[in-house]
Amino acid sequence: MEEVRYDGFWVSGRILLEGRSDTFVDRRLNEQTISLTNVRSCDSDAKLSFAQVDYYWQERKPSDLLMLKQHEYFGKTDRFMLFVEEVDPQGGPDCIRFSLHWALPAEEGEVPKNWVSTFEGKAVRTPAPGDSAPTNTPSSLPGIEGT
Repeated sequence: MEEVRYDGFWVSGRILLEGRSDTFVDRRLNEQTISLTNVRSCDSDAKLSFAQVDYYWQERKPSDLLMLKQHEYFGKTDRFMLFVEEVDPQGGPDCIRFSLHWALPAEEGEVPKNWVSTFEGKAVRTPAPGDSAPTNTPSSLPGIEGT
């Protein structure tokens, strides 16, 4: 994950996959193939309770699959809601750590179970320029570290 941003409510960034061998990937890179877990505060390393959204399983179409050849890259920018402004108007802590997992496409109609890649990230809250309070949109300024 690159260009990670966090505004107290959302974490966003560019999910980038590199082919270590020729393999199929689901180009949608959504909740069906990406899982955000283990959100915790940087200060205390305490696990945080965060929003986990249910979604409707969408059948994969052949056009959703992409053959990613060895050493090729495929990426998509996406965002994940962590904290709900209506529940916690101040948002989350100023700094979070999180895990992002990616799975190979499962058989048709099955939920992916074989997580094959994990990104461990850290993000510091950075409000959008001109904002005096947190908003529900990712900021335009990076505050990242990741491995």
